[in-house]
Amino acid sequence: MKRTVSPFTQLKPEQVQAIQQAVFTLVESQLDPKYFLVDAAFEKEAGYWYLRVYVDLKEGSISISECEAISRSLDPVLETFSLLSDVAYSLEVSSPGLFRPLKTTREFMFYQGEPVRITGAAESKNKKKAAKALPSELPTVAEGILTGFDEARQAVLLRDSKTAKDFEVCLQDEQAVYLNPVIRFPEDEDATPLSSAIDAL
Repeated sequence: MKRTVSPFTQLKPEQVQAIQQAVFTLVESQLDPKYFLVDAAFEKEAGYWYLRVYVDLKEGSISISECEAISRSLDPVLETFSLLSDVAYSLEVSSPGLFRPLKTTREFMFYQGEPVRITGAAESKNKKKAAKALPSELPTVAEGILTGFDEARQAVLLRDSKTAKDFEVCLQDEQAVYLNPVIRFPEDEDATPLSSAIDAL
């Protein structure tokens, strides 16, 4: 969706937050129950506003065609959304992807049972380069199967996939949790975490 109003609309941080929260509630009410709304972000890039809606399937992986169908279904609903009536923006619906960290308790709950990787800060003398580092380039703090999250203590509960022992990691500054999907090679009997496969390249 693109509106014809001037794209250079200025919004205060509290207005952006209000839009994101309201859009999240609106979109969640419109989604088919088979989908999980991960997040809704209203962001400005190069003077233009983008409304980004991140959706995943409760079973399996969401496809591009499904994202396109969701986008089409949301267009008429957002057209009448008062908070966006004077803002030019583009709507993007996509999966959260592998390079987006888990942020909220509801995300941690949704992805329970999935392999995850906790990373630390990028080790680089160049701060700009370190800030742009991909998750695969960040040092690993811990890996395991996600079993829970204690929001009060910011503690990620994990299970070692090899020993089946439970442990936890209390998140520190600049640490982040990413999904670490398992890939299988035809010649291998054992599954290989994506992070390990990347390291081997």
